[in-house]
Amino acid sequence: MVFAKTSKAASRLSEQVRSKTFKKTYLAVVHGKIKSNSDILKDFYIKIKKLIW
Repeated sequence: MVFAKTSKAASRLSEQVRSKTFKKTYLAVVHGKIKSNSDILKDFYIKIKKLIW
């Protein structure tokens, strides 16, 4: 979900979405510890309705 404080910011965000230059970042909930030398996780994601706020 994206929010803009001003109409100018909303316009810029809309343009980024239209031109597909919008950068997405996802939050991951994991079990256990991630190896310290890995900073990027690549895998399929699953939407769990209980976790969507």
